[in-house]
Amino acid sequence: MLELARFSRATNDPNRRTVIVSSGEPCLVASPLAATPTGVAVTTTRGTPHPSLSRYLAKKAAEQEWVARWLTSVPHFSGESGSGLPLRGAVDDLNDVLAEWRHDRRAETALIVLSRIELALRRYCDQCWYVAGIDPAAAPTWSEDTAGELSERLELDSNTAQQLASATPGSLTALVGVLAIASPPSAEGIVNTGALVMLVRLAVRWTSLSNGAMQPRLLEALATETTTLCNQLVEVGES
Repeated sequence: MLELARFSRATNDPNRRTVIVSSGEPCLVASPLAATPTGVAVTTTRGTPHPSLSRYLAKKAAEQEWVARWLTSVPHFSGESGSGLPLRGAVDDLNDVLAEWRHDRRAETALIVLSRIELALRRYCDQCWYVAGIDPAAAPTWSEDTAGELSERLELDSNTAQQLASATPGSLTALVGVLAIASPPSAEGIVNTGALVMLVRLAVRWTSLSNGAMQPRLLEALATETTTLCNQLVEVGES
């Protein structure tokens, strides 16, 4: 759904063919594949590898012989134009739509900014799992108990802790929480403690904005801080 959202952006482009009409609409998104030195990757709309979908594909190839045989016909990826971190692409998208929103201040564009913030934070989590070499499926299950443990460890304020405890599995807040729980409580974890606290707070603020009235000042601050946090990880990944 997040990949499909890229095509729903408000524009006068006559070639635009996809519009999201409801979050409840089932849809099928076909993503191209590319063979790399480390295996076959599912690529995003920008032509960059999608970490979680690529891991899922590798798992299915290991389980199903016909999938593994089919993947041998996937063309090799040259690594030319379009290569780069998916997180970088998400940050670039966020910056582009944020600049557009600052210009037009349309409510429709503000909603797109909100969706790009979510995409960037989810890509941030994907990049952390990738760097750590850990399959998110092996991470602890999200629950009120793990939320309480995380709140105590990171010394979160009561409002943030309450938001964590009420997060539903699969939501952005829960996804961020699972990453934080899986990261050892030290400066040498998947992400350092300071970045974890910021990540959790950004996810909670995103959830609050998504569920309430749009507040331009808070939206712009959230987008700016999300970009700052993500760029720190991008610099590490591209160095």
